Amino acid sequence: MRSRYSLSVIAALGVLVAGCDTAVPTTETSEAVRLDLQAAPTGDVLYDLAPLRTGESFDVALDVGVDDLTLRSTRTDAGYELSYVPTTLKPERVVVSYFAHGVMVAQSTMDGNAPVVAGQAEEGPDSWHYVYRNGAWIIAKDYNNDDLTNGDTTPFTLPSGEVIEVSDVTFTLVGLDTPAPRSVQFDAPQPVDVTAQAFGRPLR
Repeated sequence: MRSRYSLSVIAALGVLVAGCDTAVPTTETSEAVRLDLQAAPTGDVLYDLAPLRTGESFDVALDVGVDDLTLRSTRTDAGYELSYVPTTLKPERVVVSYFAHGVMVAQSTMDGNAPVVAGQAEEGPDSWHYVYRNGAWIIAKDYNNDDLTNGDTTPFTLPSGEVIEVSDVTFTLVGLDTPAPRSVQFDAPQPVDVTAQAFGRPLR
């Protein structure tokens, strides 16, 4: 299995990272999974999430020592809303980029002091990714990551109401200098199952 984010989106963003093969212990319950990242500069996680009920949220919280960097999927009447949720650690701004198999199709920049809603799709994303480089962060969700043909994209409704086709949505946190990642927790009111993971190297 191959992560398009690792191979296509990072290339499109021009991000170069030095990889290291990292063993990853896992602790989990039926509703949460915690992975030890051991300061790896990149990470790719594929997961299966049981369908959420309307109003329920699924958080992926990245522990960087001083606080968490959190992406949230919230079930709405129209689908799954994707957002970045700041805590006490706030970037100066957040650049949201929308990709269709490595090609950027839209981008917006927002204030990092408030929740940043990227938009929503009928189905939730099925993988999460990050790049950490010299204190800078890119965090992403990937749609249809298990499609090895690279043919499918997902209709995604922007906050403006415009509908675009995406395979990946990335959040670049600008002006946020933190320690290297320590761990990540996937937390949902419904069972979540990590199906594949790789840190410091591409997921294949």
